Amino acid sequence: MLTRPSTPAGRTELRIFLALYTLSLPFQLITTGFFLQQGSTPLVVLTGIHAALFWSLPANGTVATPVVEDCSASSIIPFTAIPAVFFAATAYIALDTGMHFTHVFVPSSPLNELKSIPVFVLTSIWPAAIGSAAAIYFVLIAYIVLGVLVLSGVLFVLSQLDCFLLIA
Repeated sequence: MLTRPSTPAGRTELRIFLALYTLSLPFQLITTGFFLQQGSTPLVVLTGIHAALFWSLPANGTVATPVVEDCSASSIIPFTAIPAVFFAATAYIALDTGMHFTHVFVPSSPLNELKSIPVFVLTSIWPAAIGSAAAIYFVLIAYIVLGVLVLSGVLFVLSQLDCFLLIA
C-alpha cells in the first residue's frame, strides 16, 4: 500500500516562505520610514533583524528548483539552515556596527550619521545581486513552463485533429 505525503508538494516551503515574508514587511515599513530617530537603538536592532530576514527569500528560491524532493528533509533542512546561518551573521554584523558589542565592526562616523560598508553591502548590494538572480530564475522557469505548455497544446490540437479526421 502506498503512503501519501503529509502535505502536497511545496506547501510546507511556501508556508514558511510566506510567514517569513509577512514577518519582514513590518520591519521594512519601520526601518525605511520616518518612525524611529536615525541612530537610535531600536532602529539599529530592527534594521539588523530586517536585513537578516531577507535571507529566507533566496533560500526558498534555491529549494524551489526541482533538484530536491518537496517536503523532504533534503528540502526543509537547507531551507531552514541557510537562512538561520545568514540571519545570525547579518544580525551580528548589523548589531555590532550599531551597538559596538565587540568593536569589530566599528563605524567611522557617529550613530546619527551611521555609515557602515558591511551593513550597506548586506542590506543593499547583496539583495540586488540576489534579486537579479531571482529574475533570471523566474525567466528560466517561465521559459521551461511555457515551453512545456506550448508543446502540450500543440500535441493536444494534433490529437484532436487526428481523432476528428479518423472518425469523419
